[in-house]
Amino acid sequence: MPFDKFTYRNYAKSLLESSNLKKIDFCEIRFQEDLIENIYFKNLNLENIYNLESKGFSVRVLLNGNWGFSSSNIITKVSILEAFSKAVNMVVGLPKGRVTLTTEDIYKDEDIQSVIINPFDTPISEKIQYIKSIQNDLLKYKNIDFSDASLVQVFEKKLYLNSSGSDIYQERTRIYPHFMLYKTIPELTTLKLNTRPVGEGYEYFKNYPFQEEIPKAAENIYEKSKAKSVKEGKYNLLIDPSNLWLTIHESIGHSTEMDRVLLYEANYAGSSFATVSGMGDLVYGSDKVNIVGDRNQKNGLASIKYDDEGVKTTQFDIIKNGVLENLQTNREIASISGMNHSNGCSFADSYSSFPLQRMPNVSLLPNESKDLKLGDMLNIMNDGIYILGDGSWSIDMQRYNFQFTGNIFYEVKSGKIIGMIKDLAYQSNTQDFWKSCIEIGGKSTYSLEGAFNCGKGQPSQVAPVSHGAPISLFENIKVLNTKNEN
Repeated sequence: MPFDKFTYRNYAKSLLESSNLKKIDFCEIRFQEDLIENIYFKNLNLENIYNLESKGFSVRVLLNGNWGFSSSNIITKVSILEAFSKAVNMVVGLPKGRVTLTTEDIYKDEDIQSVIINPFDTPISEKIQYIKSIQNDLLKYKNIDFSDASLVQVFEKKLYLNSSGSDIYQERTRIYPHFMLYKTIPELTTLKLNTRPVGEGYEYFKNYPFQEEIPKAAENIYEKSKAKSVKEGKYNLLIDPSNLWLTIHESIGHSTEMDRVLLYEANYAGSSFATVSGMGDLVYGSDKVNIVGDRNQKNGLASIKYDDEGVKTTQFDIIKNGVLENLQTNREIASISGMNHSNGCSFADSYSSFPLQRMPNVSLLPNESKDLKLGDMLNIMNDGIYILGDGSWSIDMQRYNFQFTGNIFYEVKSGKIIGMIKDLAYQSNTQDFWKSCIEIGGKSTYSLEGAFNCGKGQPSQVAPVSHGAPISLFENIKVLNTKNEN
């Protein structure tokens, strides 16, 4: 059945305009359809195709400071009334709870993301053949012994209405082609292609410059397999956005979620060293560090005009000139913390999921005063290590002490790349690391990276999120040899 927003809207209005709402303080209804298609290859062999079509609705009610919630995949006027009754009965008779909501503007709007090619308009046979052709091109190189490939595609539709009067319809598309290369001799060596997850259509995959990147990747995996092992010590690190995005995600994105700061996630995903009282006062990094939350960022995975509470999203400062300015909020968390408004960080990963406070696109702003490029940043660093691509990571439950690896590492002497090294992880704590940031690259070095699968909540939900950054320089960071650590 199609996503019939006209009929769904009428169903919702029949409840929202009825006398049933007199018994509760607030009500919202969210209709959601998710199309997900994942294609997996090992070498030239198609391993798996995963398809999911999920469609339904949820009703959330607020009564006497408590949330009631119910959902169904059967969308009728009767099922909506039944879900409402279940949500109300869930909280009737409970002691007064602590949930209050910020007062937000009312919106009646549609926001449909513009893409050139919806992935679900392209035949799956065509996608399979295209992935196979790329795999074939990779495996022609003797330096590549094996290759994994996957293509993840998502098309999301949401219709949101609430008892305040908001009525919002939105569509979003996301895609992630991923290729991992392996060389087995003289030891197992891995390398990822530079494709990234984006809020774009199938055109991102079709237009990606594989023919330019594949020969270079074959050279890089050979050089990486022969590279010398890093010597432990403290180094200046020049970090590419393809690596820095993950450090931003773990050490800034999660630690500045206000629900985490208020211990809502403490029993599952941990808390944060940051505090509500630290806003405007806590020195998070050097004065070079400016971090924003932005769900309007072009092609961002978390980008959308309105969040899942109908709040219009904006860009807001999280860290300004190194100082913590704001934390991420939804309507409930903002109200509990004494704030006047939510900054639009509510998200539910399916129709049946309770909306949580989730991360917006969290990004490091580039240098506005001068467009420092890679060569400029290498010269400023002089000696050190240049890091590209993400790898494994570890961080403590307060988002403070951490360790990150990468994809490719270059040794730099006198501002020149002299060769590849390997077996490297950098280690620090959040404040020391960001305070050590001594220079930020310009706009031309900025790139938007990210992930589809940020986890949070019980039951667990996943959310897509992007992190932009320019190439950035950090001084005197501890580097470990991961081979020695084993």
